[in-house]
Amino acid sequence: MHLKLLSVSAACLTLLLPLAACNTSSGVPAAYQELEAADAKVDQVDAAMMISSYRAQYGLGPVVADKGLQRQAKALSEQLAKAGDRPANAAKASAKTAKSGVYMVSHTSAGYRRWAEAFSGWRHSPQHSAAMLDPKVTRIGLATTYNPSSKYKVFWGLVAAGPEGK
Repeated sequence: MHLKLLSVSAACLTLLLPLAACNTSSGVPAAYQELEAADAKVDQVDAAMMISSYRAQYGLGPVVADKGLQRQAKALSEQLAKAGDRPANAAKASAKTAKSGVYMVSHTSAGYRRWAEAFSGWRHSPQHSAAMLDPKVTRIGLATTYNPSSKYKVFWGLVAAGPEGK
C-alpha cells in the first residue's frame, strides 16, 4: 500500500516538531515563523499543542489557547518591550490566585525570534518549565511584542491559568 502526500512541503514534515501546524502560504511550520516584526503573532493553537505534548511527557493534561489570557500576555510582552534593553528590571515571574479565584502563572522573556526557540529555551529554564508543567494549568495565552531599537528585538509574555476554584 502506498500513501501519497498531496501538496505538503518538506518543512512541514519536520521530525523535530511533529505537531507543528504548517503555514500553507509559506510552507514553514508555525513554530518556525519569524516573529521579528511589528505585526507578528504567535500561533496560539500551535503553542497550546506543543505545550500539551510537553505536558503529556510528564503525565499532565493538555492546555487550550485562551483569548483573554493572550490579551494579558500581550500586555506583559508590551511592558517588557517598553523596558527595552533592561528586561531584567521588568521580567518578573509570578504564580498567584487572582481575586476571582482563578489560579494564574505568568512569565516573560526576551530575545527569542521564533516560537520553537522560545519553547526550547523555556523547557530548559526551571521557572518557565515549571509554568508549562504546572498541574493546575489548563489554559494559556502567549504573545510577543517587537521593539526594533532593542538588542533583544522580540519580547515574550506567557500567561497560564487553571480553572476557578482550583
